[in-house]
Amino acid sequence: MKTHVPLKSAVTLAFIALASMMGPSGHAQVVPGSYMLQNRGLVNGFLAWENGQVGEGITPQNLEPGAWQIEALDNGFFRLRKGGLPGHYLHTETGPLGCSPVPDTYWSAHWAIEAVPGTGAFRLRNRYRPDQYLHMEPGRLACGPLSPEAPSAQWDLLPAFRLKVLYVLPRGEKAKPKAAEALRTIMAIVQTHYLEQLGVTFEMDEDFFATTRTRLAPSQAVDWDTNVSLILGFEESAYQSRGNLVYSVLEGTEGAAGGSWNIVKMTGGFWETAYQTYQTEPHRLNQVVHAWSHELGHAFGLLHTEAATRPCLEEKGLFLPPLPSCIMQKQEDLGAVYNYPFIEVEKKLLLDRAFSQEYRDCAPLRSLRPFPTTHLFRTRIQPYRNGPLRTISIVEFWNAGGVHGTLSLQPDGQWLERDEAGKERYRFQEVSRSQDIIQLFDNTRGVYLDINLVDMQVWYRREAGGNKSPLYEIIWTKG
Repeated sequence: MKTHVPLKSAVTLAFIALASMMGPSGHAQVVPGSYMLQNRGLVNGFLAWENGQVGEGITPQNLEPGAWQIEALDNGFFRLRKGGLPGHYLHTETGPLGCSPVPDTYWSAHWAIEAVPGTGAFRLRNRYRPDQYLHMEPGRLACGPLSPEAPSAQWDLLPAFRLKVLYVLPRGEKAKPKAAEALRTIMAIVQTHYLEQLGVTFEMDEDFFATTRTRLAPSQAVDWDTNVSLILGFEESAYQSRGNLVYSVLEGTEGAAGGSWNIVKMTGGFWETAYQTYQTEPHRLNQVVHAWSHELGHAFGLLHTEAATRPCLEEKGLFLPPLPSCIMQKQEDLGAVYNYPFIEVEKKLLLDRAFSQEYRDCAPLRSLRPFPTTHLFRTRIQPYRNGPLRTISIVEFWNAGGVHGTLSLQPDGQWLERDEAGKERYRFQEVSRSQDIIQLFDNTRGVYLDINLVDMQVWYRREAGGNKSPLYEIIWTKG
């Protein structure tokens, strides 16, 4: 039952009740995530919000007003959350379009997203005012009664403000056969690290991986400006027009990695180490990817903690205590990347817009790119399943209590559970594999585990067929 229906008209109330019973007619199978919404009836017409006003139009120099996160509701409707502004949703609460915090139950912020047959476009109908569509007729953004066939009521949903990987092959270099799988696995680990540290993380694009070749030698391709040019030559629309993060991995190169302007340049040495670990000792992969999280921190604007951030803050009167080895300044080896924190002031530079503005000189590498919360908004990871049920031989897991580890199939047929440092915890016998579930049993403790490859969780039971409880979330699998 709805909890908020302030419209007075009995006729309108009846219409709303009928629409509620019927659900969102013709609603589309939209994948929740980060998008820009471009209107089909107006050139350069985008759904945008800036300076407290819902409007239209963005510029290449200012993409952030056009960032929206589409969130699915259980009833088939969706909400549109403003990218970069947690808790702000597009709504029709007072009649005109608004974007502000509203309770989850308010129908004025619920939208049916309906596919326009044969076009690839969508219509957005308000649940609270079910005869009204989001439109740009005549050239201005509004929500009102309009023929759903009108182009101004049709929208393209453009995936945006996500992370993409560009695998660069300089002259003479060959692609690693499992590059895409290894890189998707690495990014699942980095995504988990950010979520655990910040409470939010980035979103990986569904079209995550691309390869490009260049006639440049490795020694030329590794140059920062050259790498940026390669990205703009191959992923210009993704980077310039969609606000995506681009993580470039340069095969066969040497030298320092780098990050700035929502771009990461990962060089061959780091990549070679990570790839070989993925191939031969995948349970150790989280121990060799510190640099991958570190350089993404640079891409979001952060500097080295001790060498640059501390002096910058102290010049402004903000003094930091002695600090541990952390993600933006590694001083000692702490093993798994999950053990390296962002310090509190770095979290504020990434997540607190007012603080970041006050101390903007201490996070200069972002330049004019969108504020990090435009990208850092997910509260769940995107687990990566690689391989069919019959071949799965290792999973990495974690839970909100900070427990990390792996379960891996051993040559003797047993499954070994290790902690994040690779130390043995328990051993299990495999009982069965069916319906995307691998069932394990520890005879010494009388414990059953279900590795569920549909919901990507590890479940715990005390007896076969008994009640189960969620134990871990799966980060990635390998077959």
